[in-house]
Amino acid sequence: MKKKIISALVCAMFLVSAAVPAFATTGQFSFSLDPNENSGVAYSSNQTKDDNENQAYVTPTSGNVISSDLLYFAVATSGHSRVTGYAGGSGVQYNVTYHPQYNSGENVPGRILCLLGDTDRYTVSVAGRWTP
Repeated sequence: MKKKIISALVCAMFLVSAAVPAFATTGQFSFSLDPNENSGVAYSSNQTKDDNENQAYVTPTSGNVISSDLLYFAVATSGHSRVTGYAGGSGVQYNVTYHPQYNSGENVPGRILCLLGDTDRYTVSVAGRWTP
């Protein structure tokens, strides 16, 4: 009887541990973007990509962005070479997640990356969180 109980507990523990998802590292960003300075581009601090997922996650949570502002997000290498397409545009909203898509072969786990913020029209400030 004890063997059956122990076997059932070991099996249950294995199933629970296999069902727990792994979470990627999420970082914070804060940009003050001015189209007349650095071509309207700024970069976050570096983050390590933990998986080979084909998209990043960018969630603006605060700032002064309004519907007429143009605001874009992309992921770049630590040397500032872009490895995703742009996400965002006009009317970027808070607490909505944007998904820059990785270019073919660029979604490599262990890679050191940063978030790129870009504005073409008006000076904007935006902060939030992102996962490479």
